[in-house]
Parts: sequence; C-alpha cells; structure tokens
Amino acid sequence: MSFMEAFNLTEMTIVTLFNNGHKLNFLLDTGSNNAYISKSASQIEGLSYEVIPTQGTNVTGSVGQCSCTEAIRISLTYKDYTYNTDLFVLDTLDESFKSIKESDGVQLHGILGTLFLQKHNFVLDFDELIAYKKNERNNHA
Repeated sequence: MSFMEAFNLTEMTIVTLFNNGHKLNFLLDTGSNNAYISKSASQIEGLSYEVIPTQGTNVTGSVGQCSCTEAIRISLTYKDYTYNTDLFVLDTLDESFKSIKESDGVQLHGILGTLFLQKHNFVLDFDELIAYKKNERNNHA
C-alpha cells in the first residue's frame, strides 16, 4: 500500500482502503496498539460492518483514557486484498480529524495501530513510502 502521496502532502502515513464502495483514509500509527474509526465515519450511509458491543471497554488515546461503547467488525479492501479487522468507534477522533482536514486538506476516517500491522504482517518502508506484507515484499502489497 502506497502512502507516498499523503506523506508528501502531510508527512503522515495515510492509506486509502475501501468498504462497500466507500473510500476510507486511515493513519498507520505505530504509536497506537488498537485500530479506531471516528464516530462520524462509522455512520457513513452504506458502510458494511457488524457492531460488536464492548461493554464499556476503556481505551487510551491521544486525549487520555475514555470509555468505548462500541466496536465494529469491518472488511477493508486494497486492490485484491481484504483485511478483516475490529475498530473501536471513538467520537473524540472527529475533532482531531477536523483539525487535520483544515490544516492539511486530508480527511481521515480512522487509525490502524500496531495490532493491525502485526496481524497482517505489514512492514513500513520509508525509503519507498509503502506498507507491504512482509512475505510479499516484491509485490509491494
């Protein structure tokens, strides 16, 4: 997955994935262990996912600790690959993502942390500005 265009614009590792025809931009964040989606992005009409009750799971984010009331199980695609993942739904991301949109012109929908990267065996290559599956380096997934 290339993050070259976004990196050249924002100096952030942003990848675009798809769900049910909807384009979703995710920040690849090695400083976060979990994966998140903003509350507003989770409400995009036509997204396909399953709601997973979290029973007040506490998650720690950039704004401190908060209680998460919901998670979703979603399939995200990039080219011919489908990544099934669980995302915590956080309304606190909307304000942060709004600031990024205003300053850098990029709309973020979520964050993919180290558990996602590890589960799917990704390596971040800052020389080529890509994220690739470790076992498929020559294909640059």
